[in-house]
Amino acid sequence: MKTFFMSLVDYDVWATKLLAKTMKTNGIHDSEIPVKGLNHMIYVNQMWYDRLVGKEMSLPKPPDYDFEGSLSHYLELMEAYKKLVEDANEGDLASKISYKNTKGLPFDNTMSEILFNVLNHGTHHRNGLSRFIRKSGYTPPPTDYIFYLREK
Repeated sequence: MKTFFMSLVDYDVWATKLLAKTMKTNGIHDSEIPVKGLNHMIYVNQMWYDRLVGKEMSLPKPPDYDFEGSLSHYLELMEAYKKLVEDANEGDLASKISYKNTKGLPFDNTMSEILFNVLNHGTHHRNGLSRFIRKSGYTPPPTDYIFYLREK
């Protein structure tokens, strides 16, 4: 399970960098959609990271970075996730994490369930970035997990 999550974190970074490179190459990276998308991903991923490590929410609202700042912060945050998974054992991945959602309601999920949610959420937003690239008149790169595995 740990190896699988390490692969998913690496995939998340690979796919995000690939889309960022495509947007930069075509000069569409500073548009509102990719900037807001990355800032949202930072906000949500930081919220879940804080829950995983037992901290209070460190970002009360989505940040307002420019494209370069948001990409840099996103990649730094994903490095923290990578270290979290590297340091975890199978028991940690199966352990329950108690937290409150943004409405204050209590929930319990395992570390692995939360990690999968975070990584799946990233896939959802990268799809939005791919649609943005296409609507801007360019061809988005393939970011399916299988393409990552083939390139690895």
